[in-house]
Amino acid sequence: MANLDPQVLFVFGKRDGADALRAQLRNKIEVFFPAIYFVNQLWKSSRDFHEGLRKMVQHFHYEISPISPTDLSCAKVQTFHSNNVMIVLSGGEAMIDFFYISPRDLYLKPRRKERIELEALVRVIIAPNLLLAMLDACQPMAQALEEKYKEQEVTDENLEFD
Repeated sequence: MANLDPQVLFVFGKRDGADALRAQLRNKIEVFFPAIYFVNQLWKSSRDFHEGLRKMVQHFHYEISPISPTDLSCAKVQTFHSNNVMIVLSGGEAMIDFFYISPRDLYLKPRRKERIELEALVRVIIAPNLLLAMLDACQPMAQALEEKYKEQEVTDENLEFD
C-alpha cells in the first residue's frame, strides 16, 4: 500500500515457490483507490469489522506479521481503478471485493430516479491475519488523510429521493 494522495495504491501479489516469504512475485494486481473514498468509504465503514477481525485473529493465535515493502517487481501486472470496496470474513478466509461506480452515474441517475450500478472489478481472497495486517497498515494513511477528506454533508436537494 502507498499513499499517493489523491489516491491510495493497494498491491496484492502471488509469490512463486515453496518458500512464499522469500520467493519472487509471480503476478500482482494494483488497485488505485481515490483517497477521499479510502477515508470516507473503506476506512469509515470498516472500523467495527477491523476490531472484530483483530479479536478473531487473537482468539485463534494466528501470527500477525506487519506488511513490509519488498521487491514487488514481476512480469504480470494488472491495474484497476476502484472507488468502492466490500470486505468480508467468512470462516477461515476473508475477501476484498473492489468495485467501480461511475461518477457520471452518481451525478445523473439519482436525478432520474434510476438505479446506480456497481461494476465488479476484482476479488482478492486473503488470509484473516494478512487482512488484519493490511487494515493495520491502512491506519496511519487514514489518519494522515482524514482531516483533508473529512466527509461534508450533501445539501443538494436534487440528489435526494422522495
